[in-house]
Amino acid sequence: MKIAIDGPSGVGKSETAKFLAKKLDILHVNSGSIFRAYALYFIRNNYDCNDEKLIEKVYKNAKIELKYVNKTQQTILNGEVVDSLLRTEEISVNSAIISQYPFIRESVVQVQRDLSKTTNVVIEGRDICSVVLPDAEFKFFLTASPEIRAKRRYLQLKNQGANTTFEEVLKDIEKRDYYDTHRKVSPLIQTKDSVLINTDNMTLNEVTSTILDYINKKGN
Repeated sequence: MKIAIDGPSGVGKSETAKFLAKKLDILHVNSGSIFRAYALYFIRNNYDCNDEKLIEKVYKNAKIELKYVNKTQQTILNGEVVDSLLRTEEISVNSAIISQYPFIRESVVQVQRDLSKTTNVVIEGRDICSVVLPDAEFKFFLTASPEIRAKRRYLQLKNQGANTTFEEVLKDIEKRDYYDTHRKVSPLIQTKDSVLINTDNMTLNEVTSTILDYINKKGN
C-alpha cells in the first residue's frame, strides 16, 4: 500500500501521516526530515544554503539514513539520531532553500522510492503525489490558511520553549509557501487525482478519519 500526502508548511501533514500509519499499522515516512537533516548538516558546518555550487560540493558528506524502531521513524545524520533537532525555524527556512536543488531532491526521492518498493508506507511532503509516488493508490492534499498554520506552529514552538512571535512564524510560513510553490524543480501543486482536504476547522482525529473513510470506500 502506498499513501501519498502533500501540502504546505504547517498544515499538519506529519502528525496526520503518523496517526494514519498507526491506525493502518504501516510505516510513516517523513520526507521533510531528510531535507531538514541536510539543512542541519549545512548549518552546523557554516555552509551557506543559498550557495548552490558549494552545497553540491559538500552534500555527499552528509550520510542520511532512515531507520524504524518500534514502528517509529528515526532520522540519522552521520550516525546521530537528529529528529529532536529538526523543527526549528532556522532549519525550516534553510531546508526550503536547499529543497530547490535538483541533486538534493534526487537523493531524497530515491530513499523514499526504495522504501515504498518493499514496505507499506504513508509518505508526506510537497511533491509526493506528483513526483515521488505518482503511482500511489491513495493521494491527498491537505491545506489551511497561512494564519491558521502559523497559529498552530506558533503554539507548538512556544510549548517547546522557543522564543518567537506569531508575526515571525507567519512571515516564515509565507516565505516557505513562496519557495515551495515557485521552485523550478517539483513545485508544490495539487495533482488532479489528489483528494483536497481543508483542515482550517478540523482536528487531527477528523482529518485522519476523513482519509480513512476515503481509503475504506475506495478499497471496497
